[in-house]
Amino acid sequence: GSVREKGVRDILLKNLLDTALGSFAWVLIGCTLAKGAGNAFTGGWPELSNETVTPFDAVLSSHGDDDMGKYMLGFMYAIASATIVSGSIAERTQQRAYMIASSCVTGFLYPVVYHWLWSETGWLSCANPNALLGGAFDFAGGGVVHMTAGVLALVAAKAVGPRRGRFDQLTGRPLELRGHSSVLVVLGTFLLWVGWIGFNIGSVPDITA
Repeated sequence: GSVREKGVRDILLKNLLDTALGSFAWVLIGCTLAKGAGNAFTGGWPELSNETVTPFDAVLSSHGDDDMGKYMLGFMYAIASATIVSGSIAERTQQRAYMIASSCVTGFLYPVVYHWLWSETGWLSCANPNALLGGAFDFAGGGVVHMTAGVLALVAAKAVGPRRGRFDQLTGRPLELRGHSSVLVVLGTFLLWVGWIGFNIGSVPDITA
């Protein structure tokens, strides 16, 4: 709803690709780099047993977790990191370039930061007794998801520059760019509002200490 009408189909396709390509990047690479048994910097591939018969089995065994709900929660956080970046470069990137960048965010960049704070061996994890300065506690992705994606979004926006028509070519002053649908903006706000409740609840392992 916030993009101009001529960019609607483009941004819808990019949102679809975020989920489609992100699912492949997360299951094939990202999940293992995030949760796998590795070192303080990144996770690693597991030693496969005779009972590991599918790539998904390998992913689950890499971090000792067979809970599909927790896997899906991790996947949605990874997708969220990619979509945050997409908003900062809306209407300014080609599909092919965006697909490559989005896959790299979900498969490589975000999982490494995930491992730093949310794994038991990460160098910033409060679960690691050898963590730097005792480690950091991140609830519901304030640092892992949003700060990571925010830094990537800032770099991406600087790299691609402003949208065409954003600034007056003579004076350099910003021009108003109206979104095409305030209704969709409000609908998206409510969807995020409700969805975030599920995100936060999924981040709480127990109702009491």
